[in-house]
Amino acid sequence: MGTPEIVAEALRIADDGSVFLHEKLITEGLLSYTGDYHALIEQLWKKMTRYSPHTQLAILNYIRFRSGDYQREMYEIMMDKKAHKELRLAAIRYCGKYPYEPANGPLLAFVEDKDATKWEFATVAASSLASYEGKAVVGALKEALRSSNWYVRYAAAQSLEHLHVNYGDVVDITAGSDRYAREMLMYRLESRKLQSLEV
Repeated sequence: MGTPEIVAEALRIADDGSVFLHEKLITEGLLSYTGDYHALIEQLWKKMTRYSPHTQLAILNYIRFRSGDYQREMYEIMMDKKAHKELRLAAIRYCGKYPYEPANGPLLAFVEDKDATKWEFATVAASSLASYEGKAVVGALKEALRSSNWYVRYAAAQSLEHLHVNYGDVVDITAGSDRYAREMLMYRLESRKLQSLEV
């Protein structure tokens, strides 16, 4: 209900602390807006710095569901090391839904980063790479199957499956004696068998 300006201002008032709303509720509320969502996104983006990171996250998620017109802006958030971690992760997800060529290299770098404390970036980037192609992408995802982090391995296996990479090739080239890679591939294969039985 209301104009984009009114919705953006109402969100700012709520964000001031009088009412706490989970970011998912905010995103769902914005998704229920029946007016011009392009105009609403434009208003929200103009006022983005006035909102808390909590509300900014809800707005970024809303934009991801509604528009592919913010690739450059999301890329800039993704690359901003001073930005809130959750905002950067949201931007990485956006670059997965709406592939943006300049994001390819940074996504690969996130996946290839061996710093265990950055596993969330590696996981989300591995998922986003399902929308990209090329030998470098496949190679990075295969290597990610060796990660000691289960979520990174799972995301990499899903993306390889989405890219139609043959599991036999992955086992021969990547897994070998690597327990982590072998276990994840077996997990994905078993999941696929169960899914086929349920159909």
